[in-house]
Amino acid sequence: EEKYSNESDPIKRQVVRDFAIIREEKEKVLRIKIELAYEEASLIYMFDEHLLNTDSFKATINEIQRKLIKNIYFKKLNTQLSETLVSKIFNSKKEDLHRLFSDNEFLVDIIRDILMKDEDGIIPLVPNTGEKMLLDRIEENFYEKGFNSAQYSSFDSVLGHTINEYLNQYFFMELSEHLNLFQYLPKTPFIWHLSSGPEQGFDCYIIIYKWNRDNLMNLRSVYIEHRERALINRQSDLANNDSADAQNEKDKIIKQLNEIKSFKVKIDELLAEGYNPILDDGVGKNIAPLQQKKMIHYEVLNAGQLKKYLNADW
Repeated sequence: EEKYSNESDPIKRQVVRDFAIIREEKEKVLRIKIELAYEEASLIYMFDEHLLNTDSFKATINEIQRKLIKNIYFKKLNTQLSETLVSKIFNSKKEDLHRLFSDNEFLVDIIRDILMKDEDGIIPLVPNTGEKMLLDRIEENFYEKGFNSAQYSSFDSVLGHTINEYLNQYFFMELSEHLNLFQYLPKTPFIWHLSSGPEQGFDCYIIIYKWNRDNLMNLRSVYIEHRERALINRQSDLANNDSADAQNEKDKIIKQLNEIKSFKVKIDELLAEGYNPILDDGVGKNIAPLQQKKMIHYEVLNAGQLKKYLNADW
């Protein structure tokens, strides 16, 4: 349709219109069939059968999804890798490492633990926020597990990127895709990457199990304020420095401060609109207002899902 939107030939335009009508009718029939499958089906999980109906299917499916996620990421082995095996793993070839570690699950487990141990479940990806950056905490966590600095550096080859680059550009997207347990349902990441934008005026990870209205206010009044003041102070330090490097940094800071200003406005709007994330409402409903305001690094919901959850009244 987009390809022929400016088509001058009336016959071709009519063909496109006919095609669009047929597609909409078939999509409508398909949606009805999917809804009936939800409302008149049985969902079996761990040998238990759950009968779905109009009143219960949303809550039941959300609950099963939460159980699936917990089974994947919350069940730990009773024993750990021996130190001798650890050294062998990190001395392996890159292709061997990828076979030993499935996607980013090893890093997911570390980040989940760090976020759960954090008081408010908010950890910055950028410096000067009043709290230690996630990258520094991950490195500490590696050493606590018995790894040395060479083994920590080798982990870049597992990810295919430096850890810092992976955290800032790929982690949230890959986690969201990995947890897309049912292709016809929304993605359900339990760790979110909040971002002011590409200049990284402010970026952080949050975990949904601790995410609430109070922590959103804390994010704005503590973390972002610390970051903003630090950037303004650095701007003052560079005021009389006319070197090329200083000018580039000053230009970067201006962009970051503008991003932060816009990000703060978005948070104020969320709070004024009554945003109050509740875990039992599910990922979709809680993340939709953030995605609508472009406050997350990756779009978790498609257009139809976003509209649905923004209008959800449960």
